[in-house]
Amino acid sequence: MKKYSITGMLFLSILIFPPRSADAENQGWPDRLRVVFLPSDGKEATLAHFAPLNDYLSRMLGLSVEPISFDTYSETLAFLGTRKFDLAYLSPSTYSQALAWLPLEVAALELGSDVPFCLSGGTAAASGRGERLCPLPEIPSAPHVVLVFPGFISETKKVYQHPALRPCGERPGDDGWTPTFAGVLERLRRGRVSEVVFNRLETPVFELYPALRGVRDFLRDAGCMAAAVSGSGSTVFGLCGAYETALAIRDQAHERMRMDAEAVSMWHPVQHSTLGGAV
Repeated sequence: MKKYSITGMLFLSILIFPPRSADAENQGWPDRLRVVFLPSDGKEATLAHFAPLNDYLSRMLGLSVEPISFDTYSETLAFLGTRKFDLAYLSPSTYSQALAWLPLEVAALELGSDVPFCLSGGTAAASGRGERLCPLPEIPSAPHVVLVFPGFISETKKVYQHPALRPCGERPGDDGWTPTFAGVLERLRRGRVSEVVFNRLETPVFELYPALRGVRDFLRDAGCMAAAVSGSGSTVFGLCGAYETALAIRDQAHERMRMDAEAVSMWHPVQHSTLGGAV
């Protein structure tokens, strides 16, 4: 198994081996190498992109390589659960058999940058891709939230690559926060949520999807304390101080914007302490 160990060292940064059973250990080196690739750009494009890597593995190991990919993330994760593969390359975050034998936080990050927060809950400031969470005191009198889904999905890649997106220009201090964001955190600690709602991505989002500006403005005019696009879209949220206000705005969205009942929903944050520290 010396050959197997060397390969693991060479490709540690991008490739991982699944756990092997006792039977697999007794079988020795496989006759072919089955390699799984996460479909970042669709199945066919992914396989074409990694063809040089497959050729390299075949030459170095003296084995035939069977590349495997799928059209969706869910299909890929389902296949990984079968453990019928030898190596897996799963894009920037390396993991395999995610839900079965790696920390849940690692699997969550690959599913989405905001999923790790959903595991911890509470109130937190996020940095990096969204996976670096700094717990914050719970917001007093958390507002009710109205969510509006406009019926289409925005393309995150286009939003982040749009020339209208500009960096803030501030440098973070010793605490890791820019002066503006430090002020945001202070307002949150005082429960002044509506004063800090801001999304820099709205500039490119509104240029790409003008209808979302109309949804945001509708929520503001209807009585929300604040409203903004959520991330790169396409969902838009509005904050309300009272349940009755949120309910009325939800009903207005159904009637005036002709939104289906499923497209407009109303939520209220659950205080972390009421769940015993777990979500």
